[in-house]
Amino acid sequence: RVIIPEGFLATDECLRLYDKIMRDVAVYPAMIKQNLERYSPFSGTEAVLIRLVERGEDRQAMHERLREHSFRAWEKVSLGEENPLLDLLKGDTLITSRLSSQEIDELMDPSGHVGDASERCVNFMEEIVKPILSKYRDRVGKRVEVEF
Repeated sequence: RVIIPEGFLATDECLRLYDKIMRDVAVYPAMIKQNLERYSPFSGTEAVLIRLVERGEDRQAMHERLREHSFRAWEKVSLGEENPLLDLLKGDTLITSRLSSQEIDELMDPSGHVGDASERCVNFMEEIVKPILSKYRDRVGKRVEVEF
């Protein structure tokens, strides 16, 4: 007897909180770009590791080398400095003996790390969100308050 009403109250609270958070949400492209520049190089190391192994390097040795470069870069990022990871990789003679500067740039490019996320987002909007908004277009934007 209690579970269903409690479930509705919990759902109502979740929706109210979501509405409060999302009502004034703002997207700042400059901050997105800054965060990508600061943090995305760390995700690029996996692609670099895979390519180095494909070119004949020992996986464990390369993993350790990339880990050390990543920790050095993280120390700088933690101090508010720019992420030097790309420069550290390009300055490593063992890595550059197997990968060109251009290859490193391509492997570290964040657009290669998101997979099909943008397609999934577009599909979700087109196939799920837009039909729901169309169906309830006369209700969108209306606010309802219920008091108990």
